[in-house]
Amino acid sequence: LPIWTVGNTERKVGALNQGWLRWQAGYDYVAGIDADTILAPDCLQQLEAELAVTPRPGGVMARYTFDQRLGATAMARLLIRMQRLEFASWTADALRRNRKTYVLGGQVSLFSNDALRAVAERNLTRGPWDTSTLVEDMQLTGDLKAMRYSANVSVSARAYAGPMLTVRALWAQRRKWDEGMVRLLAGTSVNKWTATLWRQQLSLLSNGITRIGFAFLLVASLMVHQYVWKIGRA
Repeated sequence: LPIWTVGNTERKVGALNQGWLRWQAGYDYVAGIDADTILAPDCLQQLEAELAVTPRPGGVMARYTFDQRLGATAMARLLIRMQRLEFASWTADALRRNRKTYVLGGQVSLFSNDALRAVAERNLTRGPWDTSTLVEDMQLTGDLKAMRYSANVSVSARAYAGPMLTVRALWAQRRKWDEGMVRLLAGTSVNKWTATLWRQQLSLLSNGITRIGFAFLLVASLMVHQYVWKIGRA
């Protein structure tokens, strides 16, 4: 049943913690699901089955994509396609690392209630989600990993997340994520989990520098007429 938050000044994170405090007693698992996410009919069943057989279970995240049909304009469809490719690449990377993930995304993840209680007790907070960060799902994943709980991507559970349909919305989302990532890395000591985040960010930086360098060399070669188009013959 839906509930109304009371005196909530911490937006989404406050709502997550209030909901958890209201419903966590007597339950083995708690699911966190964004309002614009659509689950496959057996999604929660698959997540529960996987978490139940996981040693020291922390959380498991569904494999999700975006519905191309939600794009009403050519630009919206292009943005959805870009997001589909981005998250397909992210999922493939997690699968290569034995399904281990550095973030149990808020789109849809199932958590062990014992693990969430342990996080709240360790941090001396009323709820497991950190109210001081912009990336509460990533911070929670880091807390779980620090206590040696699992954080995996599901083998079979599927869902459709709500895509960003405009450049402005996509920019706002990524700006929030990037700012949250910077704050997280600046305020957290280096450990196995944050080392993964640092490697990811350095890889993105290296990739960006390589692309800029290629564009610079291409422009320079065109300016000095050193770039020659060649058409091969069969």
